[in-house]
Amino acid sequence: MHVPVLAALCLVLAACAVRPPPPVSEPPRWPPPPDPARLVFRAWLATLDDLRPATALDRWARRLDRGARGAPPLFLKPYDLAAAQGRVVVSDTAAGRVFILDLAGRRAIPVDGGSEPFARPLGVALDGRGRLYVVDGGRGEVRVFDPWGHGFLRLGAGRLLRPRDVAVSADGERIYVLDVAGPGDPRHRLVVLNAAGRQVDEWGGRGRAPGQFNLPNQVAVGPDGEVVVLDAGNFRVQVFAPDGTPLRRFGQIGRAPGDLARPRGLAVDGDGRIYVTDAAFQNFQIFDTRGRLLLAVGGAGEAPGRFGLPAGIAVDESNHLFVADQLHRRLSVFRLLPP
Repeated sequence: MHVPVLAALCLVLAACAVRPPPPVSEPPRWPPPPDPARLVFRAWLATLDDLRPATALDRWARRLDRGARGAPPLFLKPYDLAAAQGRVVVSDTAAGRVFILDLAGRRAIPVDGGSEPFARPLGVALDGRGRLYVVDGGRGEVRVFDPWGHGFLRLGAGRLLRPRDVAVSADGERIYVLDVAGPGDPRHRLVVLNAAGRQVDEWGGRGRAPGQFNLPNQVAVGPDGEVVVLDAGNFRVQVFAPDGTPLRRFGQIGRAPGDLARPRGLAVDGDGRIYVTDAAFQNFQIFDTRGRLLLAVGGAGEAPGRFGLPAGIAVDESNHLFVADQLHRRLSVFRLLPP
């Protein structure tokens, strides 16, 4: 990220106005002392005020219009996230919209499909050129937009069953779509499309064997091109080579640290670490490339680092971590610290 963009991001995060963290000498951090900090809380993003400081006129108008209720929330039910190059993309299943949060420009750009509104926006992704990919589960397709949400191509219409999530190789040449039929249908699969939308491969099938899936809900591409799938119904994460060869898997149902109970969101950072949100634990867990637990953050609540129904999660190239909190209708923002 360029220095001006990073500086702007710092200003954005410092300007948050919704339920600010309690005054402390240092921001909340994990793990707690005396261990070295590896993650710090930065901000919540929930309203336009969090992107741009309100003017005196803005504050006066809000008092007249809404009394003491404050600025309206940006999101109704944030679902999935993608983050890169000073932008955070948020799909909102209740609003039926997708937002691009332009952190440098301090604005929220709605992406609604124009004359063809989204029926049910679900998974979102960004490729190396900044293009935006949105799964429309209601229309059974993937839409591709330019970096600011203009124009779109339609991929997979008529061939996808019930797409849920999408991930894209850095060059945009391989598009991985999780396509999950009903619970009684064996077609729980990952469909691979090329940039023109032609299907070039298909992996999976319902089951528990390596390479099979049970209600998978998230997919991501790692920095080395490996494809990571959150196989939610099997309570595990599976890692594949770009050609679909199963490489490794980790996870099991349980209540211990490192276990999964209701896994919902998945991300992979530039070092290959894997992040999984869990709506039963109300947390997210960070694993190394081999599936060993590095850190767990969260628990139920409204304080910084606590959640109500965490869903999507994303990490940008500057090690800012964003987590969608559906109950509180906001994004929690953290910063990963170097070792």
